[in-house]
Amino acid sequence: MTMKTETPIHIDLKVPRSWNECTTEQLEMIAVVMLKHTARQDRYHPFDWTMVKAELFFALAGVEITNYRDNGITVCRYNGIEFELESWQIHSWCDQLLKWVDDPKQTRLIFPYKELLPYVRPAKRHWKGITLPWLEKCYHTPQELLQDFKWHQYRYLQDYMEEYIRLNNRIIKMQQGIVDKDKLAELNGQMREARNEFLTVLFHCEKCPHRVRVIGDVQWQVVLFWWAGMMHYLQKQYPHCFKSSGGKKQKRQPNPLEIYTSIIATMQVKTGLDEEKVNNQTFHIVLEQLERIAKDAEEMEKLNKKK
Repeated sequence: MTMKTETPIHIDLKVPRSWNECTTEQLEMIAVVMLKHTARQDRYHPFDWTMVKAELFFALAGVEITNYRDNGITVCRYNGIEFELESWQIHSWCDQLLKWVDDPKQTRLIFPYKELLPYVRPAKRHWKGITLPWLEKCYHTPQELLQDFKWHQYRYLQDYMEEYIRLNNRIIKMQQGIVDKDKLAELNGQMREARNEFLTVLFHCEKCPHRVRVIGDVQWQVVLFWWAGMMHYLQKQYPHCFKSSGGKKQKRQPNPLEIYTSIIATMQVKTGLDEEKVNNQTFHIVLEQLERIAKDAEEMEKLNKKK
């Protein structure tokens, strides 16, 4: 990139070109910026992707802003070299280099914390020379695309995340009006509990089912980036399973227990498997079976309409 200085110079600024190119550190940079802008937003200051991307550009490229001038020039420093940028240059580069940040088709599929949270098995606790294996804690991160997750674990993840999102949306709506501090504190507590339950399932260990340690808001935001990517992948892979009902608005949304009961009943009828066997199947296999069932039902419905 050529910078505006008395003597033209060329500086090679590098930023990730997709979510999957980001290191864990870069993902956390993005999370910090987004959380900051989200916290600032209100009815007078809406969330602005242009401002977010501009700040992300400097953070990800490792460029330090040293001064703002009245004529709209931003004075920057990179590797000891000082240069000037005009606002149109910043926005142009953001449009080119960071268009993936708010593109719904660009998603994160690589789990971000494999290197940070490997399978850990701390030393067993001892008491008077006796080993107490039930005090041993061990956590592990999921395999790529949650390939090691069973159907019941996946359903728990979905339910806890839906609860987290529902409570989060309710809190945002409450903050736009007159705030009941006690009610807000109660909802925040419930939202934290849903988040912690999600993490407990995500970092599960069947041999030692202890609760996972609590992670910070920044790390949680990075996990949300990854989960959004997982949902985008599953919706593409199994379109009939995630098909929106559309049409007339439902009077009420079915609760998780109703959905679970309906799916188990369908699987029992179509595959002959009992509830325990369905729950212990890899969730991708269950989704594949449900996808075939839904697709067959759709084709049958089309044939019946032609008659």
